[in-house]
Amino acid sequence: MNTIDKISKIIIQRDSSILEALKVMDAQKVKSLFVFDKDVFIGLITIGDIQRVIIKNVPLQTAIDNILDNNKVYAFKGDKVDSIKEKMICLRAECMPVLNQEGKLIDVYFWEDFFHNKSIKDNQKIDIPVVIMAGGLGTRLKPLTNVIPKPLLPINEKTIIEIILEQFTQIGCSKFYISVNYKYEILAYYLQNMKNKYNITLFKEDKP
Repeated sequence: MNTIDKISKIIIQRDSSILEALKVMDAQKVKSLFVFDKDVFIGLITIGDIQRVIIKNVPLQTAIDNILDNNKVYAFKGDKVDSIKEKMICLRAECMPVLNQEGKLIDVYFWEDFFHNKSIKDNQKIDIPVVIMAGGLGTRLKPLTNVIPKPLLPINEKTIIEIILEQFTQIGCSKFYISVNYKYEILAYYLQNMKNKYNITLFKEDKP
């Protein structure tokens, strides 16, 4: 399978809008898209990039070309596999483009290519219900939390709540009870879209 075939469903053109990018991410269940200018790769756009500009009230109809992060970290032809793995772990990146010296995309590594067998042994797992208190105002993180609830703030390319769910899942936990209140509708919508991946029960607090 060539490189373009590997990413064909997660390619988006540079003149597409932020909203269009969100729709593709939602449809393909990914957090990163490969941005092209016709048939030339020009960069990655991630859910973290989009969340940061939403906080700044950038309109969703804005072309993604205007919000691309030109400081993204990529791998290059000749990089050792261990170096690429280290970059992905450090960035918590779900994919890593590999470029040649001219900046042309020549390969892509996905998280599953390296880490899908790195799970904890079954006899080391603890399957207990997890209660996550996610209803607070996030006062110490204002003004960021004026727009987005604290659990949805990005750390690198993932939200805080997703990192928490992933870490508990890795040690064997499978049932999550999440208490919500502040900006309930936003958080509930986000978590609803994760129910195909996690067993989540929401309950709403009377007060934050």
